[in-house]
Amino acid sequence: MASGKVHRQDSIGLAVVGGFLLGARGTEPLEFVVFALGALAGIILSPDLDVDHRTESERLFYRVGWLPGILFYGYWLPYALLIPHRHPVSHWPIVGTIGRLLYLLPLWGAAWTFTGFPPWVYTWAFVGGLMGSDTLHWLRDNLR
Repeated sequence: MASGKVHRQDSIGLAVVGGFLLGARGTEPLEFVVFALGALAGIILSPDLDVDHRTESERLFYRVGWLPGILFYGYWLPYALLIPHRHPVSHWPIVGTIGRLLYLLPLWGAAWTFTGFPPWVYTWAFVGGLMGSDTLHWLRDNLR
């Protein structure tokens, strides 16, 4: 099983390489930026949010400040308590990504309500980047 540091490096690499490949393909610039953001979001929205102790994701928020750290940890704690670590609902590629995105729906809806920015704009690119990050996470944890 790979460490949080290795998973973080994989997500950053995917953001750079995937963004570059989409850009080279002639994709609209905002699309490959959003793909890269999705891959980087894999650092925060990690499959390891199913762990009921601090993960790399929570540590990032605690570095920003104790309040963001507590809020992030508190939001994901029910998820961690309901889903056993490495369960297919949280760790399998695609299934785990969709599960965490569904868990985020209330926040996604609130962001749309208060900002007016439609959340579906370039959603495919963001989800594609996040699924790529999750797939790399799964591969690192399961293939030797």
